[in-house]
Amino acid sequence: MAGLCPRKKSANKKHDPISCDIEFDGVFAPGVCAKLVAELIKHVLYQRQQFPMSYEQVKQHFHRQQEKEGPSKQRGLGAVHHNKVRQGIETAEEMFNNLEKIFSQMSHIPQVVLVLGATPVSPKETYTFNLPAENSTGDTLSLKTGVRTMFRRLVQKDFMSDLKLMSPTSAFVLIKAPRKLDGTVEWFQPKLNFKLSTRGRQVVINLVSASCAIEEELSRGSETSFDLSGIAPLDSSSTEQLNTSAYENFSPGQNDSGFGGENRFSKSSESDMTPMLTDRMEGGGDDDFIWYQAPLAIKGFKDKSSKIAKNSEMLI
Repeated sequence: MAGLCPRKKSANKKHDPISCDIEFDGVFAPGVCAKLVAELIKHVLYQRQQFPMSYEQVKQHFHRQQEKEGPSKQRGLGAVHHNKVRQGIETAEEMFNNLEKIFSQMSHIPQVVLVLGATPVSPKETYTFNLPAENSTGDTLSLKTGVRTMFRRLVQKDFMSDLKLMSPTSAFVLIKAPRKLDGTVEWFQPKLNFKLSTRGRQVVINLVSASCAIEEELSRGSETSFDLSGIAPLDSSSTEQLNTSAYENFSPGQNDSGFGGENRFSKSSESDMTPMLTDRMEGGGDDDFIWYQAPLAIKGFKDKSSKIAKNSEMLI
């Protein structure tokens, strides 16, 4: 009787998310932020083998080939590869132009997501770009300074070196933006029920301004507990006397409040403040933001131009 074969372990092992913080010594305008996001997308597409060269090199090589060949049309494998490269460049250019447009329309975009895989709900890898808060303060950085700082940090971190090689696939871009402004978004399509999938590798890149980092440290410090064991508690009787005297001294009448003759604690004032408080409470919720997806996906491709050239030389 043959022995039972041991059951193989599942190859779909869950990995911990990879996180990378990129700190900037200042803040940047929405237009600069859109350019930084576009540069991040280009960087990921090249590092994850979706482009055989950097995006700018792909464009230069493609245009150089077009000028060299002139009006003549390619045939066979050369034409197929040529169309893939052309489609990839055109889609990427349209993507980056509309990213810049939507950043100029929105007051704040907290997240941009790049999904590599067949569909956004079944990704191989997901890259989440967390952007600085809109209330960040500091010196405004130029695009040149921001790009230089970002790539210096990316090279130093080298957080994608542990990822496995990836074959060409589709790249989807989604942004998180306010729900109330969905009427002004023309190119990106709202996805009301979309949720980020936990499948595949998760990579989080945090773009943090210096002011945000300081505020975060201060908020952490405010949560620190202090030892008050050596301080004697207040006498409860003296506390009651203080409260009673304070109440007696401050008892505004119907027409006298001590605030310029206006009673600010009247019922009408409370009703006026209610919508303000409601807006404050509702404005900070995550439900006010929804996902918008780009209608086009960038298709990755390999470098087959050298192989095609060798085959054509052999045929000659």
